Amino acid sequence: MHALIICEEPRLSELLTVALRQVGLRAIIRRTLPSDARQLADAAVLVLDVNGAGAVHTALHDLRTLTSAPLLVLCPSVDEETILDFYGRGATLVATKPSDLRILAAQALAVTRVAATAAATPAPHPLLDPETQSIALPGGAVRMSTLEYRLLAALLSRPGRVFTPEALVEAVWGYSGNGDRHLVKGLVNRVRRKIEPHSQEPTYLLTEAGVGYRFEPPESEGVPAPSEEVVAI
Repeated sequence: MHALIICEEPRLSELLTVALRQVGLRAIIRRTLPSDARQLADAAVLVLDVNGAGAVHTALHDLRTLTSAPLLVLCPSVDEETILDFYGRGATLVATKPSDLRILAAQALAVTRVAATAAATPAPHPLLDPETQSIALPGGAVRMSTLEYRLLAALLSRPGRVFTPEALVEAVWGYSGNGDRHLVKGLVNRVRRKIEPHSQEPTYLLTEAGVGYRFEPPESEGVPAPSEEVVAI
């Protein structure tokens, strides 16, 4: 397993690398935020060093658009309300500087274990293959990114039911989204481009205007729809 360190300070990056190595995590260092999921290099955990609350907000938004991996934030001392806000925006753990990097490394390892346990949960629907992160459709199996697969797993845990955006943020990213609909909308659009014969006229991943999203598996065609129910947080 490895950790992705996002930090502009070379000395701090070096110290974090040593601390993470001592708990068995190999470190990859970036000075800037990744622009797409491929640059995350399948990191088991992200360690983000950012100065200033505004910069943390931007970084959390950009990273949560790409990954649901555990995210540790290392920042200057801030008030309790700001820390609570960081958690609300998707941070897994917040540590203020100066911080004991040995403890931070141990916490990083601990959250990767929790995430690995959650990832081992059996697929919620026969169409899904957790080993390959793919969905089986009439046109063949389609491989998904981690976020895309988690979205489908959430929707297919209750096929045909409507999930609110807030419920999907909770299921996919693991935190309360506070109406963070743009994250869900962008992810839904990416999934549709992969699985729908015509992404502008979806037949599987459907929108319920003003409410949320639902997934209708191919085998449900011709089967009476379930009674209406909205899954919310």
